[in-house]
Amino acid sequence: MLLQASLYKASLTILLSITCVLLMFVDMGMGVSERLKEALWSFGHVAAFALWTYILLLFASHLLPRGFYTRLLFVVFLSLVVGVIIEVLQPFFNRSRQYEDLWLNCLGTLSAMLFIDPGRVVIPYAILRSLQGLLFIIAVGLLSPAAATMTDEIYARYQFPVLTDFELTSQAGRWAGDEILTIASGVVKGRQMLRVPLATTSYTGPRLKYFPGDWRGYTMLWLRLYNPDDAVLAITCIIHDSHYILSQPDFRQRYQRDFVLQPGWNSFYITLEAIENGPQLRKMNMSQLNSIGFYAYNLPQERIIYIDRIWLD
Repeated sequence: MLLQASLYKASLTILLSITCVLLMFVDMGMGVSERLKEALWSFGHVAAFALWTYILLLFASHLLPRGFYTRLLFVVFLSLVVGVIIEVLQPFFNRSRQYEDLWLNCLGTLSAMLFIDPGRVVIPYAILRSLQGLLFIIAVGLLSPAAATMTDEIYARYQFPVLTDFELTSQAGRWAGDEILTIASGVVKGRQMLRVPLATTSYTGPRLKYFPGDWRGYTMLWLRLYNPDDAVLAITCIIHDSHYILSQPDFRQRYQRDFVLQPGWNSFYITLEAIENGPQLRKMNMSQLNSIGFYAYNLPQERIIYIDRIWLD
Protein backbone atom coordinates (compact mmCIF):
# COMPACT_ATOMS: atom_id res chain seq x y z
CA MET A 1 0.00 0.00 0.00
CA LEU A 2 2.82 2.42 0.88
CA LEU A 3 4.64 1.53 -2.34
CA GLN A 4 1.49 2.14 -4.35
CA ALA A 5 0.97 5.51 -2.68
CA SER A 6 4.59 6.48 -3.37
CA LEU A 7 4.25 5.52 -7.04
CA TYR A 8 1.04 7.54 -7.31
CA LYS A 9 2.72 10.57 -5.70
CA ALA A 10 5.74 10.29 -8.00
CA SER A 11 3.55 9.90 -11.10
CA LEU A 12 1.41 12.90 -10.18
CA THR A 13 4.50 15.01 -9.50
CA ILE A 14 6.06 14.10 -12.84
CA LEU A 15 2.77 14.79 -14.65
CA LEU A 16 2.54 18.24 -13.06
CA SER A 17 6.15 18.87 -14.00
CA ILE A 18 5.53 17.98 -17.65
CA THR A 19 2.46 20.24 -17.65
CA CYS A 20 4.58 23.12 -16.34
CA VAL A 21 7.13 22.56 -19.11
CA LEU A 22 4.38 22.64 -21.75
CA LEU A 23 2.84 25.80 -20.30
CA MET A 24 6.19 27.58 -20.63
CA PHE A 25 6.02 27.16 -24.41
CA VAL A 26 2.47 26.31 -25.49
CA ASP A 27 -0.84 28.06 -24.88
CA MET A 28 -2.97 25.12 -23.79
CA GLY A 29 -6.11 27.20 -23.35
CA MET A 30 -7.55 25.31 -20.37
CA GLY A 31 -10.64 27.55 -20.32
CA VAL A 32 -8.73 30.39 -18.64
CA SER A 33 -9.09 33.97 -19.89
CA GLU A 34 -6.08 35.88 -21.19
CA ARG A 35 -6.36 38.36 -18.35
CA LEU A 36 -6.22 35.62 -15.71
CA LYS A 37 -3.31 33.94 -17.51
CA GLU A 38 -1.36 37.19 -17.38
CA ALA A 39 -2.16 37.63 -13.69
CA LEU A 40 -1.08 34.06 -12.90
CA TRP A 41 2.05 34.09 -15.08
CA SER A 42 4.44 35.45 -12.43
CA PHE A 43 3.27 33.03 -9.76
CA GLY A 44 3.36 30.24 -12.33
CA HIS A 45 7.12 30.69 -12.75
CA VAL A 46 7.61 30.47 -8.99
CA ALA A 47 5.42 27.37 -8.70
CA ALA A 48 7.04 25.63 -11.68
CA PHE A 49 10.61 26.07 -10.45
CA ALA A 50 9.62 25.13 -6.90
CA LEU A 51 8.11 21.92 -8.29
CA TRP A 52 11.15 21.16 -10.46
CA THR A 53 13.48 21.77 -7.52
CA TYR A 54 11.35 19.42 -5.40
CA ILE A 55 11.65 16.72 -8.09
CA LEU A 56 15.40 17.27 -8.24
CA LEU A 57 15.65 16.82 -4.47
CA LEU A 58 13.32 13.81 -4.57
CA PHE A 59 14.96 11.82 -7.37
CA ALA A 60 18.50 13.18 -7.78
CA SER A 61 19.62 14.39 -4.36
CA HIS A 62 22.56 11.95 -4.51
CA LEU A 63 23.93 13.87 -7.51
CA LEU A 64 23.87 17.23 -5.69
CA PRO A 65 26.54 18.68 -3.38
CA ARG A 66 26.22 17.42 0.20
CA GLY A 67 26.57 20.69 2.09
CA PHE A 68 23.30 22.64 2.22
CA TYR A 69 24.76 26.04 1.35
CA THR A 70 26.81 24.61 -1.53
CA ARG A 71 23.74 22.71 -2.72
CA LEU A 72 21.63 25.87 -2.46
CA LEU A 73 24.05 27.87 -4.60
CA PHE A 74 24.32 25.04 -7.13
CA VAL A 75 20.54 24.62 -7.50
CA VAL A 76 19.96 28.40 -7.79
CA PHE A 77 22.67 28.58 -10.48
CA LEU A 78 21.02 25.62 -12.23
CA SER A 79 17.65 27.40 -12.17
CA LEU A 80 19.29 30.46 -13.77
CA VAL A 81 20.74 28.32 -16.56
CA VAL A 82 17.42 26.56 -17.19
CA GLY A 83 15.60 29.89 -17.03
CA VAL A 84 17.88 31.47 -19.62
CA ILE A 85 17.40 28.46 -21.93
CA ILE A 86 13.61 28.80 -21.59
CA GLU A 87 13.69 32.52 -22.38
CA VAL A 88 15.93 31.94 -25.42
CA LEU A 89 13.59 29.25 -26.77
CA GLN A 90 10.25 30.97 -26.08
CA PRO A 91 10.24 33.26 -29.16
CA PHE A 92 10.33 30.11 -31.34
CA PHE A 93 6.96 29.16 -29.78
CA ASN A 94 5.32 32.59 -30.24
CA ARG A 95 6.09 33.57 -26.65
CA SER A 96 7.79 36.80 -25.65
CA ARG A 97 11.24 36.74 -24.09
CA GLN A 98 11.18 38.25 -20.57
CA TYR A 99 14.43 37.98 -18.66
CA GLU A 100 12.78 39.51 -15.57
CA ASP A 101 11.20 36.08 -15.16
CA LEU A 102 14.62 34.79 -14.06
CA TRP A 103 14.27 36.22 -10.56
CA LEU A 104 10.86 34.52 -10.26
CA ASN A 105 12.52 31.23 -11.19
CA CYS A 106 15.14 31.72 -8.49
CA LEU A 107 12.38 32.60 -6.03
CA GLY A 108 10.69 29.28 -6.74
CA THR A 109 13.94 27.39 -6.29
CA LEU A 110 14.68 29.18 -3.00
CA SER A 111 11.17 28.38 -1.78
CA ALA A 112 11.65 24.66 -2.39
CA MET A 113 15.08 24.67 -0.75
CA LEU A 114 13.93 26.57 2.35
CA PHE A 115 10.70 24.64 2.85
CA ILE A 116 11.58 21.11 1.66
CA ASP A 117 15.32 20.40 1.69
CA PRO A 118 16.13 18.56 4.96
CA GLY A 119 19.49 20.34 5.07
CA ARG A 120 17.75 23.64 5.81
CA VAL A 121 18.07 22.82 9.54
CA VAL A 122 21.64 24.20 9.42
CA ILE A 123 20.12 27.69 9.09
CA PRO A 124 19.48 29.27 12.52
CA TYR A 125 15.81 28.78 13.40
CA ALA A 126 14.89 32.49 13.63
CA ILE A 127 16.56 33.29 10.31
CA LEU A 128 14.92 30.30 8.58
CA ARG A 129 11.46 31.29 9.81
CA SER A 130 12.04 34.90 8.76
CA LEU A 131 13.08 33.83 5.27
CA GLN A 132 10.11 31.48 4.98
CA GLY A 133 7.78 34.26 6.14
CA LEU A 134 9.25 36.66 3.57
CA LEU A 135 8.79 34.09 0.79
CA PHE A 136 5.19 33.55 1.90
CA ILE A 137 4.47 37.30 1.79
CA ILE A 138 5.99 37.55 -1.71
CA ALA A 139 3.87 34.58 -2.86
CA VAL A 140 0.72 36.25 -1.52
CA GLY A 141 1.71 39.46 -3.33
CA LEU A 142 2.16 37.56 -6.59
CA LEU A 143 -1.20 35.82 -6.18
CA SER A 144 -3.14 38.96 -5.24
CA PRO A 145 -3.60 40.22 -8.84
CA ALA A 146 -4.84 36.78 -9.87
CA ALA A 147 -7.29 36.69 -6.97
CA ALA A 148 -8.60 40.17 -7.85
CA THR A 149 -8.91 39.21 -11.52
CA MET A 150 -10.73 35.97 -10.71
CA THR A 151 -13.14 37.83 -8.42
CA ASP A 152 -13.88 40.40 -11.11
CA GLU A 153 -14.43 37.73 -13.76
CA ILE A 154 -16.93 35.96 -11.51
CA TYR A 155 -18.66 39.29 -10.90
CA ALA A 156 -18.67 40.06 -14.65
CA ARG A 157 -20.60 36.85 -15.29
CA TYR A 158 -22.96 37.64 -12.41
CA GLN A 159 -23.76 41.17 -13.62
CA PHE A 160 -24.15 40.21 -17.30
CA PRO A 161 -25.86 41.58 -19.47
CA VAL A 162 -24.26 44.66 -17.90
CA LEU A 163 -20.77 44.68 -19.40
CA THR A 164 -19.35 47.38 -17.14
CA ASP A 165 -20.74 49.92 -14.68
CA PHE A 166 -17.72 50.67 -12.41
CA GLU A 167 -19.57 49.98 -9.17
CA LEU A 168 -16.39 48.09 -8.26
CA THR A 169 -13.01 49.70 -8.93
CA SER A 170 -11.64 46.33 -10.07
CA GLN A 171 -13.60 46.80 -13.31
CA ALA A 172 -10.86 49.16 -14.52
CA GLY A 173 -8.81 46.00 -15.13
CA ARG A 174 -11.20 45.04 -17.92
CA TRP A 175 -10.00 48.01 -19.96
CA ALA A 176 -6.84 48.90 -21.87
CA GLY A 177 -5.74 52.18 -23.41
CA ASP A 178 -2.83 54.31 -24.54
CA GLU A 179 -3.29 56.58 -21.50
CA ILE A 180 -3.71 55.77 -17.80
CA LEU A 181 -7.32 54.83 -17.05
CA THR A 182 -8.70 55.37 -13.54
CA ILE A 183 -12.01 55.12 -11.72
CA ALA A 184 -13.27 58.60 -10.83
CA SER A 185 -15.98 59.53 -8.35
CA GLY A 186 -17.47 62.93 -7.62
CA VAL A 187 -17.56 64.15 -11.24
CA VAL A 188 -21.27 63.46 -11.17
CA LYS A 189 -22.84 63.01 -7.74
CA GLY A 190 -23.42 59.38 -6.83
CA ARG A 191 -21.57 57.93 -9.85
CA GLN A 192 -18.27 56.13 -10.32
CA MET A 193 -17.03 56.29 -13.90
CA LEU A 194 -13.97 55.44 -15.94
CA ARG A 195 -11.85 58.54 -16.52
CA VAL A 196 -10.43 58.43 -20.05
CA PRO A 197 -7.72 60.92 -21.08
CA LEU A 198 -7.52 61.39 -24.85
CA ALA A 199 -4.16 62.43 -26.29
CA THR A 200 -3.31 64.45 -29.39
CA THR A 201 -1.84 61.48 -31.25
CA SER A 202 -3.22 60.29 -34.59
CA TYR A 203 -5.70 58.12 -32.71
CA THR A 204 -6.34 57.66 -29.02
CA GLY A 205 -8.82 55.89 -26.80
CA PRO A 206 -9.67 52.94 -24.56
CA ARG A 207 -11.15 49.55 -25.28
CA LEU A 208 -13.08 47.10 -23.18
CA LYS A 209 -11.11 43.84 -23.52
CA TYR A 210 -12.60 41.48 -20.96
CA PHE A 211 -16.33 40.75 -20.82
CA PRO A 212 -18.74 37.87 -21.58
CA GLY A 213 -18.62 37.69 -25.37
CA ASP A 214 -21.71 35.64 -26.16
CA TRP A 215 -24.38 38.22 -27.02
CA ARG A 216 -26.83 35.88 -28.68
CA GLY A 217 -30.37 36.38 -27.42
CA TYR A 218 -30.00 40.16 -27.02
CA THR A 219 -31.01 42.87 -29.46
CA MET A 220 -29.38 46.11 -28.33
CA LEU A 221 -26.06 47.45 -27.04
CA TRP A 222 -26.36 50.59 -24.90
CA LEU A 223 -23.53 53.04 -24.21
CA ARG A 224 -23.64 55.86 -21.65
CA LEU A 225 -20.79 58.38 -21.61
CA TYR A 226 -20.20 61.78 -20.04
CA ASN A 227 -18.49 64.73 -21.71
CA PRO A 228 -17.37 67.27 -19.04
CA ASP A 229 -16.40 69.94 -21.59
CA ASP A 230 -18.55 72.59 -23.25
CA ALA A 231 -17.30 71.53 -26.70
CA VAL A 232 -18.61 68.54 -28.63
CA LEU A 233 -16.30 65.62 -29.37
CA ALA A 234 -16.36 63.18 -32.28
CA ILE A 235 -15.55 59.60 -31.35
CA THR A 236 -15.63 56.29 -33.20
CA CYS A 237 -16.90 53.08 -31.65
CA ILE A 238 -15.18 49.95 -32.99
CA ILE A 239 -16.39 46.45 -32.11
CA HIS A 240 -14.87 43.16 -33.22
CA ASP A 241 -14.83 39.46 -32.44
CA SER A 242 -12.08 36.92 -31.84
CA HIS A 243 -11.77 36.18 -35.58
CA TYR A 244 -10.55 39.74 -36.14
CA ILE A 245 -7.67 39.19 -33.69
CA LEU A 246 -6.71 35.77 -35.04
CA SER A 247 -6.72 36.92 -38.68
CA GLN A 248 -4.80 39.81 -40.23
CA PRO A 249 -6.62 42.85 -38.75
CA ASP A 250 -8.68 44.52 -41.48
CA PHE A 251 -11.19 47.37 -41.01
CA ARG A 252 -13.56 45.45 -43.30
CA GLN A 253 -13.81 42.71 -40.66
CA ARG A 254 -15.13 44.86 -37.81
CA TYR A 255 -18.07 47.06 -36.88
CA GLN A 256 -17.48 50.80 -36.82
CA ARG A 257 -19.76 53.76 -36.08
CA ASP A 258 -19.15 57.45 -35.45
CA PHE A 259 -20.78 59.39 -32.62
CA VAL A 260 -20.69 63.02 -31.49
CA LEU A 261 -20.52 63.54 -27.75
CA GLN A 262 -22.51 66.58 -26.69
CA PRO A 263 -21.62 68.38 -23.45
CA GLY A 264 -22.90 66.43 -20.46
CA TRP A 265 -24.60 63.03 -20.58
CA ASN A 266 -24.77 61.01 -23.79
CA SER A 267 -26.64 57.75 -24.33
CA PHE A 268 -26.39 55.75 -27.55
CA TYR A 269 -27.66 52.39 -28.68
CA ILE A 270 -26.53 50.05 -31.42
CA THR A 271 -28.67 47.16 -32.62
CA LEU A 272 -26.91 43.82 -32.45
CA GLU A 273 -28.19 43.13 -35.95
CA ALA A 274 -26.16 46.14 -37.15
CA ILE A 275 -23.09 44.82 -35.34
CA GLU A 276 -23.54 41.33 -36.82
CA ASN A 277 -23.83 42.75 -40.33
CA GLY A 278 -21.22 45.47 -39.80
CA PRO A 279 -18.14 43.72 -41.27
CA GLN A 280 -17.96 43.99 -45.05
CA LEU A 281 -16.28 40.62 -45.64
CA ARG A 282 -18.34 38.38 -43.36
CA LYS A 283 -20.84 38.33 -40.51
CA MET A 284 -19.68 39.09 -36.99
CA ASN A 285 -19.56 36.06 -34.71
CA MET A 286 -22.04 37.14 -32.03
CA SER A 287 -20.91 34.38 -29.66
CA GLN A 288 -17.27 35.56 -29.59
CA LEU A 289 -17.27 39.35 -29.26
CA ASN A 290 -14.08 40.47 -27.54
CA SER A 291 -13.48 44.21 -27.91
CA ILE A 292 -15.43 47.47 -27.68
CA GLY A 293 -13.26 50.52 -28.37
CA PHE A 294 -13.81 54.29 -28.35
CA TYR A 295 -11.36 56.36 -30.38
CA ALA A 296 -10.76 59.99 -31.24
CA TYR A 297 -8.51 61.08 -34.10
CA ASN A 298 -6.02 63.96 -34.46
CA LEU A 299 -7.33 66.02 -31.55
CA PRO A 300 -5.99 69.60 -31.47
CA GLN A 301 -5.78 69.41 -27.67
CA GLU A 302 -6.05 66.81 -24.95
CA ARG A 303 -9.56 65.93 -23.83
CA ILE A 304 -11.17 63.85 -21.11
CA ILE A 305 -14.34 61.78 -21.30
CA TYR A 306 -15.99 59.47 -18.79
CA ILE A 307 -17.53 56.08 -19.50
CA ASP A 308 -20.41 55.37 -17.15
CA ARG A 309 -22.13 52.16 -18.24
CA ILE A 310 -22.27 49.67 -21.10
CA TRP A 311 -24.98 47.02 -21.21
CA LEU A 312 -27.05 44.75 -23.42
CA ASP A 313 -30.80 44.74 -23.72
